[in-house]
Amino acid sequence: MATALNLADVEAGGLISEDVIPRLFNISPVERPMIDSIGSTRAGNFKKEFTDKVLNAPSSTNALHENQDLSGEDDSKHGLRYYNLCQQMGKVIKTSQRGRDVDLTYDADEFLSQLMDAGEELRLDEEAAAVSRNAATAEVAATSGALMAGAATWAIHSTQRGTNGADAVLDGDTNVGGGPTTAPTAGNKTVLTEPMFRDALRLGWQNGARFNLCMSTGDMIENIGNYMFSSSARVATMQTNVAQGNRRDATQGAGAQSGGVVAQGAVNMFVGNFGTITLTPNRQMAAYTAADTGDVVDVLFIDTRYPVIARLHDYATKMLGITGLYDQEVLYVDSTFIPGATHSITTIADINPAAPMTDGT
Repeated sequence: MATALNLADVEAGGLISEDVIPRLFNISPVERPMIDSIGSTRAGNFKKEFTDKVLNAPSSTNALHENQDLSGEDDSKHGLRYYNLCQQMGKVIKTSQRGRDVDLTYDADEFLSQLMDAGEELRLDEEAAAVSRNAATAEVAATSGALMAGAATWAIHSTQRGTNGADAVLDGDTNVGGGPTTAPTAGNKTVLTEPMFRDALRLGWQNGARFNLCMSTGDMIENIGNYMFSSSARVATMQTNVAQGNRRDATQGAGAQSGGVVAQGAVNMFVGNFGTITLTPNRQMAAYTAADTGDVVDVLFIDTRYPVIARLHDYATKMLGITGLYDQEVLYVDSTFIPGATHSITTIADINPAAPMTDGT
């Protein structure tokens, strides 16, 4: 009697035909919350510079008396000149001619399929660099490429850090500006509190920013959301607009057949005294080793009106030399992160993602 078992056991591969779904499944997410939320511009040099100006604080006693000699007065205000370095990122794809000619289990040209995958990976690399704590690092010939300073590095004003932590260091001074050529130093693990969160919004507002985007790792955003649902959070009661026909009542039970009452299980927006913040998990934000033990993360606040991605060369492909029966190309982009107004970014750094957010008491 022929059974599936002995048909499969026939020598030289068996007699049962393979049945493969003709599709290539890919669940890897391509999300860029930072870059997709800010603008873009062109870089005309691998060292992209910008000027940031902050006005003097207002004075209620600014008064000139009659016939006052103004020859010795000068209230001119000049901006500071900053820079970041372009980071040239690339992915090399190489596929043999046979690899392109054979029939695959999915209907696609393997080389083009690999090129599309590389494009998505490169987009994620650009996002990871844009939100990183990397310092602006110059290229070392024949050794390493230049690195851009990421948003977590540019958060050099009103930053809250754990003990033993330190902000990035600019290579200029208070009168020159410069670039953050020294990365931030990770401090001891810190528990995120509601006062710390509110202070970030208030200090940003005092410096002219209106933060509208808050980003962190997925577990940290979940910690914030979970706290907002707790009895300790001093926030308004969760509400939702639901049509009357979908509400439960004594006579209808579950309401209209077409729908039901919405169950809210997450907080993705925080309305404070100094702005409305969208809470966004960013898969490309990394954890850093704390000064004591364990990992710490950043909670970034951004006023998306000011930062931009500046590209010296936009996404493109270039054919590489061929010495055999194969095709190879490099997909590359050359870009940097520009905060615009340096006060447009701040961070609560060195937060312990394993510890729940508290009310700070």
